[in-house]
Amino acid sequence: MKEHGVWSKEYIYICISSFFLFMIFYSQMAVLPLFVTNGLGGSGQQAGLATTMFLIGSVIFRPFAGKWVDELGRKKMLLIGLSLFLVASIMYIEVKNLSSLLILRFIHGIGFALANTALCTVITDLVSEKRRGEGLGYFVTFMNLAMVIGPFLGLTMIAHGSFKLFFITTAIFAVLSFLFGNIVRIPKTLVKGKVIVQEYQGLKRYFEPNVASIAIAGSFVSFAYAGISTFSSIYAKQIGASEVAAYFFVSYAIMLILSRPFVLKLFDRSGANTVIYPAFFILIVGIISLALAKGPFMFLASGAIIGVGNGTLFSSFQTMAVSLCPGNRSGVATSTYFLIYDTGMGLGAFILGMIAAHTNYHLMYFISALIVLISTLCYYTLCHRNINSIDNHMQRAA
Repeated sequence: MKEHGVWSKEYIYICISSFFLFMIFYSQMAVLPLFVTNGLGGSGQQAGLATTMFLIGSVIFRPFAGKWVDELGRKKMLLIGLSLFLVASIMYIEVKNLSSLLILRFIHGIGFALANTALCTVITDLVSEKRRGEGLGYFVTFMNLAMVIGPFLGLTMIAHGSFKLFFITTAIFAVLSFLFGNIVRIPKTLVKGKVIVQEYQGLKRYFEPNVASIAIAGSFVSFAYAGISTFSSIYAKQIGASEVAAYFFVSYAIMLILSRPFVLKLFDRSGANTVIYPAFFILIVGIISLALAKGPFMFLASGAIIGVGNGTLFSSFQTMAVSLCPGNRSGVATSTYFLIYDTGMGLGAFILGMIAAHTNYHLMYFISALIVLISTLCYYTLCHRNINSIDNHMQRAA
């Protein structure tokens, strides 16, 4: 498989399956806060808790997901994860109170962790090392498209329809994700890590230490981004931009997609640091612009700026994470990265929600920008030298 180009049939199937998985994830991130406050009579803080419960389930099972993917097989764990995710997606249709929603969010997070870890591991296996930046970059682009279409579709649907219609639609998306994941044929040559992985003992069977530094830097970014993805629709109402709330992620994706070909080529040719540091700066500018927004224009403009910065960092960090460890450890490496990344997002949704509840959303976003600055310093301290070494190795391989 690796002798062929990036766009193999199996690669496309995995991208589509991931697309529908993240359609559900991101549409629910935008809609569930409104479902909690308007549909269940909860508070903004409880809306953040709904996001946090999902990520708690994901975080707890991430280490097991990586180990199981490497030891039990990619396809088996992919189908188990997608099946659990599908069942949980269907159960939202009958949710009537906050307690049952929180329990369901926890279960849904487990299914997401298993499925997402398997999908990311398979896509890493399918792409050659010298084209890893491009291959993972376009894979992440499918996630980014879901990041746009999901919230837009979800917010539009509840504005003109109902929450029940939204949950029925996301259940259909879960079916499609399962079907595309089910038809993927994973060559046996790619499932080669079982015996080697079992040589690792103790914590290393569940956790890849080489990924920790890049994941910690990523977790600060996800912490900050949690406040954007979870509360942007509520914030839009407060600044008189509710009529364009659904278009925030559209502007996010348009600029991300327009910049993606240039960024991916620069990443593979000049190295990760060449794109990562500018992306940090762009993301900080975007979040500060969001904090200062007082109407629809600045609200949408900040979404476009954030799209370039956050989208570039997300794909770059994930690419470097799997490059920092042996190929037979790609499953554990992926789960380690998302374990720490999801922890940041879960804490961000809850803590930033509390800050907004006791102050305001403007201050919350200023704090988010400060968190990204901390991430920049963290990246320089923990990752800069190692990433330079990886860049040099990948460029020699090319």
